[in-house]
Amino acid sequence: MPTGSTRRRCARPLRHRAAARILAAAALLLAASCVPRAVVPIRTVSLEQRPSKSLVVLFPGRYDEAEDFARRRFPEIAREAGGTFDIVAVDAHVGYYQDGTIAERLEEDVIRPARARGYERIWLAGISMGGLGAIIYDDVHPGGVDGVFLIAPYLGPDDGAAAVATAGGLGVWEPPPGPRDALGFADRIWAAAKDLVARPQPVVLAYGRDDKLAAAHRVLAAALPPGRVLVLPGSHEWEPWQAAWRSFVEAGFVERGSAAGFNGAAASAPGAGTARPPSAPR
Repeated sequence: MPTGSTRRRCARPLRHRAAARILAAAALLLAASCVPRAVVPIRTVSLEQRPSKSLVVLFPGRYDEAEDFARRRFPEIAREAGGTFDIVAVDAHVGYYQDGTIAERLEEDVIRPARARGYERIWLAGISMGGLGAIIYDDVHPGGVDGVFLIAPYLGPDDGAAAVATAGGLGVWEPPPGPRDALGFADRIWAAAKDLVARPQPVVLAYGRDDKLAAAHRVLAAALPPGRVLVLPGSHEWEPWQAAWRSFVEAGFVERGSAAGFNGAAASAPGAGTARPPSAPR
């Protein structure tokens, strides 16, 4: 059942101090004409509950809400694909990014209570802005979950990805010297992403080949094992995201962790692991 207060849907128009800088900058870029209020506790919607020790926490994109995962059949797709885990969606809207509390609310209202209820494996799965939210959570709570699935994640301005690609990729790129909390928005996101992919917990990436954010996705993909990158036909839309979710479940990442991997041509499609400079800013 949903928890917390409902919100009106808006029309379209890290260390703690460091993560707050990401959030503040993200809010400026992601702010919509109507920003809903961040409520405490964060509202959640249980989409699948069974006798399971595994949980997947879904983060929506900028213009979506928790219920959209049900509308787009994510629970049914998981069952069809053989998933054996519970699913909860969080209404992590832009208000939580604007006030800098997304990581705190996720930890206090979702992850910590889930661990107390006996969940042994917890994965975050974020779409677009939700992918950024998952990266921010890991930056504040390193290793706090057992895996992260990034679906067409928003990774900041194009110049950030371009700088990483020009340096030779995320493995060799280093953020500018100085305290983390003094870094600019783009550098802070990529510094957090660099830390994320270096952790033992698996990071999985999926995106559409024609996604408007694909240039940045290719830069991140180059830092991941090929079996953890899936490139699908499509753009920044629900159809490839649903297909990515199905493939993720079928591959058994939640149950098998680092031993799992995508199979087939899509997992090794051209561009899946090639660091190409992003296009000019839109």
